[in-house]
Amino acid sequence: MSNQHKSVINLSKKGYFLLSKKRYDEAEKAFLEAYSLEKQNSFVLVGLGHVYRELNNFPESIRFYEKIHLLEPNNTFSLKGLGHAYRGMREYEKTIVYWQQLMDIDSRDHHMMVRLADAYKKVGRVDEAEKYYIKALKVDSDDKYGNLGLGGLYYKSGNYDECLKCLGKFIRHEENNVAVLTMIGNLHQRHKEFETALNYFKKVIDIESKNPYALYGMGNCYRGLENYQETVYWWLLVLEGEPDNQGLFTRVGDAYMHLDNLEQAQRHYQSSLDLAYDTYALLGLARIHFQKGEFDQAITGCQQVLDQDPGHRRALQLLVDVSSAQGIDEKANEFRQRLAH
Repeated sequence: MSNQHKSVINLSKKGYFLLSKKRYDEAEKAFLEAYSLEKQNSFVLVGLGHVYRELNNFPESIRFYEKIHLLEPNNTFSLKGLGHAYRGMREYEKTIVYWQQLMDIDSRDHHMMVRLADAYKKVGRVDEAEKYYIKALKVDSDDKYGNLGLGGLYYKSGNYDECLKCLGKFIRHEENNVAVLTMIGNLHQRHKEFETALNYFKKVIDIESKNPYALYGMGNCYRGLENYQETVYWWLLVLEGEPDNQGLFTRVGDAYMHLDNLEQAQRHYQSSLDLAYDTYALLGLARIHFQKGEFDQAITGCQQVLDQDPGHRRALQLLVDVSSAQGIDEKANEFRQRLAH
């Protein structure tokens, strides 16, 4: 072994050590010195590819990985590196090319299967993404990111039962992952498993006390349980941080109606309408005016809704109620006929 080659080996070892310590500038110098001595040493070329990738200099990283790829087309380090570098540049189709080639060489590497599935998902090739997530999980059913990726696909496709299974496995690895805890809470809420959903939303709030999705979820679960006092409590916390959330003002108004608190219901419906037109806030106010015997104002509110949607059934039904309360049977029958069509 020549002294020059011994120097290349020592410089490479030094470079990889510095790379492992994240001392990238020093690692670059060591690898470049080795490269000046041997231009086609695969360990040096891989090292330089890794260094530049860590420095987010992806074009330079690709340049060195490609040198190896030309020399050794099946070099797994260069194939992995090229995929990572192109992923860093958001060129996912090119990422797929190299990682697919890697799969042809090592079909049991479940970590790379998951990364390849992620790349397919990025470019919208959902069937291929699903195929590789499933293949990865056949090798290791507990793979954290495989379960997360597949769970995300199932969530988007509406396969919520399978999604829950995947996310349940993921959360065992990251029990404080706020996004996934919230998603699981939402899924249980969708299944009307409100008590279970509440447990997940509470976990999120223990981590992030003002997380709006968890606060909203808490309120929505209590609404499902018909505990409207708790519903109002949690939704008002959301409104503290989102004073322009028009839809939620309307929902809080609805909750107050269930509590027979007409004053607060009216205030929140009006807050919604102060932001913009809202059909259900108008109907809520009209219902309050009807209960107070303020029939003209109730009719005005319903008519505003019908101006936007002439066949709106709730508005027509409320006009039936108003007309009947006024003793105007002919008018009530007219609205009944409109409801029948």
